[in-house]
Amino acid sequence: MSRDGNLRLAAANLWMLAMLALQAFALTINSVAAPWIMESFRLNQSSLARLFAVISVSAIGALILTRLFDVIGRRRMLRWCAIATSLGAIGAALVADVWRNQTVAGANDNLSGVAALVALAELLRERPLENLRVLLISCGAEETLQDGVRALIARHGDELSVDTTSFVNLDTVGSPHLVMLEGEGPVWMEEYAGAWLRDRLAACAERLEIPLERGFRARASTDSVIPSRAGYPVATLVSITDWRSPANYHLPSDVPENLDYDTVAAATRLVYELARTLAEDPRRADMPEARSTLRS
Repeated sequence: MSRDGNLRLAAANLWMLAMLALQAFALTINSVAAPWIMESFRLNQSSLARLFAVISVSAIGALILTRLFDVIGRRRMLRWCAIATSLGAIGAALVADVWRNQTVAGANDNLSGVAALVALAELLRERPLENLRVLLISCGAEETLQDGVRALIARHGDELSVDTTSFVNLDTVGSPHLVMLEGEGPVWMEEYAGAWLRDRLAACAERLEIPLERGFRARASTDSVIPSRAGYPVATLVSITDWRSPANYHLPSDVPENLDYDTVAAATRLVYELARTLAEDPRRADMPEARSTLRS
């Protein structure tokens, strides 16, 4: 073999060793970080074991890679591995940056929704509605893939008929411009169930002369997708800045001083008006009752 051939072979072997070292590090770090993971995420031993089992499945990738080296070619596969490793390192750095920073106050996302719920409760106390049961629910745990609302549907779904229950989600309503979502999906887009509810909410906004933008679909996930998948009509109110993104989203600047309280108040008035119209004119005339579930 020529000198150049030996150099290429040596470089390829070094890359392979680097990949194996990275795999070994990924598996070893689990045991080192186990106590911190259990404490930070409040996991018991069985939950931690399931987590590590899922992570360990990634070792199958090493077997697949060796076969791909033979099929696709060593040089091309090494190039792809270098790119994938770089992207993984960037992702790890971003996650590490999140972990090392303090938890943000979350005034806009989503204490603004909680504030709207409290204000809505005061409105309902001052001006109660007949023929309508309004549930004000703050589920929590939305950032962990909607654990809160999943628990709500799992525990109380039998009590909330799809035919007589609607969900209005108040999520991050402290930016300057009020917006209604039509669907969401980080990977594939899912249209919300119950377009009639969103049409009625838009009509309420027009009647109250509250600026409300429609036609938006989010690539981030919200709690709305869970009741929508269960068949409940859903309307989701969010808010954005002139840059078409939520104000101070997941930033240390997400503090009460930076909220747009006019938007929070507008969202509260709008949801109350929707509830009032549902009390006076339910979706179907043959319904024995109409029940609206409003959550933040």
